[in-house]
Parts: sequence; C-alpha cells; structure tokens
Amino acid sequence: MKKSHILVVAATLAAVTLPAGAGLKVHEWGTFTVLEGSDGAALEWYLPQASELPAFVKAPVGTTSAVSVASKITTPLARFGSQSGKDIVRMETPVLYFYPEAEMDVTVRASMAQGRITEVFPPALLTTDGSTTWKGTLSRPDSAELARVPGAEGAPGRHYGAARAVPEAWLFRGQPVKMQGPERDAAKTVAVVEPVDHFVFYRGAGNRRWAELTAVQDAQPDTYTVINNHGDAIPRVLALRVKDGQCSWTMIDHLSPPKFEEGRFLNQQKFTFSPAAGPAAEVAVRLRGVMVETLTAEGLTPAEAAAMVATWDDLWFTEPGTRLLAVLPQSLADAMVPLKITPAPSELDRVFVARVELVSRDQEQAMAALLTEPAGTQDKPAASRKLAELGLGRFGAGALERASVLVKEAMHLRFAELSRAGK
Repeated sequence: MKKSHILVVAATLAAVTLPAGAGLKVHEWGTFTVLEGSDGAALEWYLPQASELPAFVKAPVGTTSAVSVASKITTPLARFGSQSGKDIVRMETPVLYFYPEAEMDVTVRASMAQGRITEVFPPALLTTDGSTTWKGTLSRPDSAELARVPGAEGAPGRHYGAARAVPEAWLFRGQPVKMQGPERDAAKTVAVVEPVDHFVFYRGAGNRRWAELTAVQDAQPDTYTVINNHGDAIPRVLALRVKDGQCSWTMIDHLSPPKFEEGRFLNQQKFTFSPAAGPAAEVAVRLRGVMVETLTAEGLTPAEAAAMVATWDDLWFTEPGTRLLAVLPQSLADAMVPLKITPAPSELDRVFVARVELVSRDQEQAMAALLTEPAGTQDKPAASRKLAELGLGRFGAGALERASVLVKEAMHLRFAELSRAGK
C-alpha cells in the first residue's frame, strides 16, 4: 500500500473515532459565597431572603419521570431558604454557555459536594444519586427558539437577565415540563413556560467546611493575613472594604499553594487597607475592569466575563462590608461542584469566584456586648439601631455565631479566674 493511501486510511480512522462532543465547547462561571470570622474560620449563616429571581426559576424535581413532576413543582423560589436554615457555602448563579459546531442533544449532570442544587432553569430532574440532570437540545443563537426565551424584566430578573448578554452562546431547550400551582391547589395550573434559555442556570447551598482561602485579622485592624489552603495557586484576589459610601481596595496576584515549614505557612500574604480610594460608585468602575480582565485571562470570553460582572457588580463592589473576591483554580470548582456533560466537550472552562465576607473583630465584640446586656436595662429601639449600625446586613446571623463563641470564651475565662481565687 502506498504511503499516501496509508495516510488517507489513518485520517479516515481518526475521523471515525473522534468523540461525539469533539466540536462542543462549554464555558461556565459561578460564585461561592462564604462568611468568615476575624479568626479566619468559616461561619454558618443563612439568607432570610435570597436575591430575587424570575418566577420561572424553581427547584429541581425529585423524580426521574418528567410525566409525574407536574404536581411536585410548586411556588417560585425567590425567597429560598435552606432546609436546615443555615449553610456554610452558598453557590450563587453558575451558568453554562454552550458552543457546538452544529445542533445537538446534550445531557448535563451537576451536584454539590456536601450540599444540594436548590434552583434551576431550564427545569431539571433530581436523580436518585443526588445529582441534578438536564437533558436538552442546543440550537443556534439566532434560531426560532430565541422567541421562546421567557422574559426576565424588573427587579426579580435583573441579576438573572444580565447573564444573557452573550449573543454568541447557543440556546438550550430542555425537556418540557408542565408546571402546576402549590399542592394545596393542585388543580390550578400555572402558565407553561417554554424551557429555553441562553444557558443552563442553577444555584446551590451546602455545609462543606470551607478552608480553601482564609483571612485572619491582625492586631492592626486594617491588616489581614491571607492563606491559600488549596492544592493549586489562586490566580488573583481582590480585597475591598466599602464603608460610609467609600471604598478601599488592594490586589494579590498568584496566591501560592500551601507550603508549611518550621511551624509556619510560607505562602501566606499580608495586606493592609489604605485610606479610601474614593466613592464606592467611582471605584467600582475600576474594579469592574480589573475583574473582567482577570476572568477573561482565566478562560471566559470577554462577553461572558462582562456578563458575570454585570450580574454581581452592586453586591461585589458597592455593598457595605469587607470582602475578598478570589478567582479560583478550576480544580477547586471541579471538587466542589462535580459536573458531567454528555457528549464530553472538547473544551470545558469553569471560572468560579469565591466571595469571602469578613466579619471584623470590632463587629464581633460589639455584637457580643450588645446581646449580653440584660434585657431589662436595654432601650430596645436604641439597641436595634446599634445592631443595624454594625453593617452586617444579611450576614448578621452568621456573625452571631462568632459573637457567641466570644461570649462562651469569656465565661470560661471568668470561671477559671473565680475558681483560682477561691483556692
């Protein structure tokens, strides 16, 4: 056989054995929100009210039969709370964008380590192994399916709708599911929403003990020590503080993996908040640019990166508080949120950001002092104002956990002192 014929045969065999998803590229972004005390330990916290979502976003259905799910899908989860009331990690708004070479069917299966998927769109099924599964068809972004995408206007759709600003992403049409009203009024059928969108959307919550990135407040209140406890480097960390409408910030590049010698971490880094850089709304313009540049460098397209930042810019850059925004290595996303796509894509980029909210020592001590005052001696309206002035907002219940630890420690110390004094 001639060499040219051998090359033709080899090329033909290579073409035949290519995986079915060889032409499929998938990009994903998402966030993990964590609360840490001044000692760097993760705290349990809960959301009395999660950020609003469109009415068509609902819980995954706990059955493998699409026929029987109609009576099990109830009300929208705009005010979703965890089953236990508290969690350590909130997985907020991961979205999957698809880029195939032609229309194709895909299956997506996701789960959360020591947690659960809580909200989805298009509709998905909760399978017996605890994972959430979507089955659907990918259509061109300019196909007739575009008209079937449900509206996401107004406050409930603001954060959700921002993720749609990726015009080159293909449309995902999931398996249709007939949705009904609450079980107390099961005969009432809610209008059917076409299960089509520019992405697959989901959220989750879990109690996996977070220790991948810790920030310990030093004796100087404006200085923190940051340690990466994950096995791979963290590409970039933005640290910012928003207080009284002003923003201070700094940046750490390439936070190395753990290296421990002679009783100390060699990869720890310190940072200090300098005086405010300016009004938070103005500084946010600069921070948006830095974040879009970072997300693009990690594998997202410019449109995807801009969509992620637009989704969270107010909560990231102008919400009062002290926080880290860490762009995570994909290995950490894979460990926390196992994902399987069939057919397997030839390219899968997952870019997650950890939002680590930091409770300061002053906030912890002030809360502990406020909540241990004898109730009969308190001016309740004044005490309520002091609690609000701590600026903890939706993270206040988590800060209470840390404050209770301080109270307990003080009680133990006082007990030891009194015991010694009596001897």
